[in-house]
Formats: sequence, C-alpha cells, structure tokens
Amino acid sequence: ASKFGFPRILQLRDKPIWISKLEGEIDFKESIVLHFRVGIDAQANLSFRQPELAYYLKGLEILRERKKYGATYVLSDNVKQVKEIFGFELGEEVNYLEMPKHAAPAERLYVLSLFGGIVCANSTFCGWAAWSIYNSGGNVVVPVPYSDGPVLGSRDFPSSWVQLNKYSGAVVQ
Repeated sequence: ASKFGFPRILQLRDKPIWISKLEGEIDFKESIVLHFRVGIDAQANLSFRQPELAYYLKGLEILRERKKYGATYVLSDNVKQVKEIFGFELGEEVNYLEMPKHAAPAERLYVLSLFGGIVCANSTFCGWAAWSIYNSGGNVVVPVPYSDGPVLGSRDFPSSWVQLNKYSGAVVQ
C-alpha cells in the first residue's frame, strides 16, 4: 500500500474532540502501544492467529532497549478481554486505552498511528498504523509468520522493523 499511494502519515480531515483531549493527556510519540486482536474476528480467522504473550513481552523489551519510552498502552478490539487474559503478565504499568463506542474505524486507526513505538498484532489494520508510525520516525515490531494460512510467511516489511516469531518471541531477522 505504501508503494501505491497509501498515505505516508495518517491524518483525519476532521478531528473529534475526544481525540484532541487524548492528545492533550497522552505523550503519544514517547509511548509504546501493544495492539491485540482477540475479538470475534480473530477467533474465527485461523489464517491470522493472535500472537502469543511471549511475542508481546519480547517486543516491548526490544522497544524499551531502543528508546527510553514513557508509558505503555494496550489497544484492542476488546480491551476488557485483553486485560482479563494478559493483564497479570503485562503488569500494572500498562495502561488500557478504550476508545468511545461511537468512534469510527478511521478514528481508531488514527489514534493507533500516533504512538512512537508499536508491537503489532497480525492485522491489516495494525499494519496500516505501523506504516504511519514508521514514516513518522517510530519503531515497529511485527509478528512472523504473519499468516498461518495456506500461504505462510511474512509481508515485505522494511529491514528496520523488528520481526519476532509470533509464538516464541524469538528474533527472526
């Protein structure tokens, strides 16, 4: 998508008040986001399984080694479920960011793209945010294999993106 006209850095034509308020409260460029896909779509989609916790913990460790980030946030299609499943292991220093129910997908994507570092779920949605973060000078961690379906493997990620095995968290590149 970046090759054929995907916007280099995501922007909104009209920014809602709730996003402006978040931008005043959160230092996005100095924060890391962990993106999880755990909702109904992820459970039914066997070709794109959710990465394991080891992947997220290693990604978080690597990003913190690269830069002294401030806060860490979790965004998900189901934040409550992520907190129930992974909250204990992620620890109390992680913040869970729930967006308003009325938030449009483009608004959710925009917020995800504001962070300075991202540990991606294997989702196209997260990938779009990762490109924007990368193009803004941020750091990106992606899961490999990206797909568990008949066509295994990863996507054409830039060499500066950290690629981790989505099950073990081991560095792939």
